[in-house]
Amino acid sequence: MNETPNPQSENNPSAPENASAPEHASAPEKAAFSNQKKNALLRYMAILFGVAFLMVLLSFLIQLRDSSQTISQLNQSNASALQNAGKLQEENQALTAENEALNQQVSGLTDRLKTATSRADVNAADLQAAKKELSAAQAATQAQKNAYEFLSLAAQYRAAGDGANCLAVLSEFDRAELSANGQKLFDELKTYATAAAQTGTAAH
Repeated sequence: MNETPNPQSENNPSAPENASAPEHASAPEKAAFSNQKKNALLRYMAILFGVAFLMVLLSFLIQLRDSSQTISQLNQSNASALQNAGKLQEENQALTAENEALNQQVSGLTDRLKTATSRADVNAADLQAAKKELSAAQAATQAQKNAYEFLSLAAQYRAAGDGANCLAVLSEFDRAELSANGQKLFDELKTYATAAAQTGTAAH
């Protein structure tokens, strides 16, 4: 049995090869698409890495700025603390000086109080002695006054010629309580009164 030749196969001997051509043509396209995907992935990863690096750098700069501000604040606080410590030290020295001055003032006042107390004791003793002297002087003055009153009364009895009463009055006080003139008058009155008494006794 004879086979009938196919005209198409005779005219187009490479037909099977042309049928497999699209399959061979899709392989470079797939390779190109795969390269594009790799390139896009690499670009995406590079972008992510760049963004991450920028974020890390930004965070580092922020932390550095915060650290600088913190250090500056700490330095200012330290300087302020040193100034306050200096002021407190000066105030402490001033208070110490004032305390010493007050202690000296208190010591001076204590010494003055002791001196005043001693003087007060002395003055009290002097005052007591003065009181005693005044009392004695007052008593002496009163006794002298009484003596002169008796002397005046005796002189009145002499003037009346009453020698007995004159002698009686003269015996009521001490001659020593009179002054020199008083004592002279006392002696005269006593001489008169004694003589008058003797005369009266002789007359009886």
